[in-house]
Amino acid sequence: MSLHHPDFGFSHDSEHLTPMAVATLLAEYADGRRQFHNLDLRESNLANTKLMMVNLEESSLQRANLTSANLAGANLNHVDLTSANLTNANLIAADLVRARLASANLNGAVFSGANLSGASMRKANLTNCFFAGTTLTGVDFSGAILSNVILGGGNLRGANRSEVDLSEVDLSDVDLTETILPEGL
Repeated sequence: MSLHHPDFGFSHDSEHLTPMAVATLLAEYADGRRQFHNLDLRESNLANTKLMMVNLEESSLQRANLTSANLAGANLNHVDLTSANLTNANLIAADLVRARLASANLNGAVFSGANLSGASMRKANLTNCFFAGTTLTGVDFSGAILSNVILGGGNLRGANRSEVDLSEVDLSDVDLTETILPEGL
């Protein structure tokens, strides 16, 4: 089964993903392992886990529960988090370059200092998110919910913010160069 994402130039082919039980992941992490690539963690329950500095590059966490997970400094580049629940997750200084967060619930997540360049946040719930100092270059926010969001000091160069209500968004000191904004702004 292929989970190809043509708009991101990578695929999560289930034949190339390594299934891993959450208990195994957590035990190996506790033993000091930080490098986990191409894992199949779809629909996994990782709520309240502490996985700081973990490398899950090119893994699939579709529909995973990461509520209140601590992923500070994690490498989540090219990770598929479609429809995942990251409510109140700590993603401070995490790398999510070209990550797919479409339709994800990120209510209350903290992304300070993170890099989300080229990520897809289409139709994601970003209510109460904190993006201060975050790199959001080329992020697709189309159709996302951005209510009570702080973007202060962020870099949104080339981001797509069409079909987005920005009425409750703090845009203080934000670089909006080449950003696609909703009509009327």
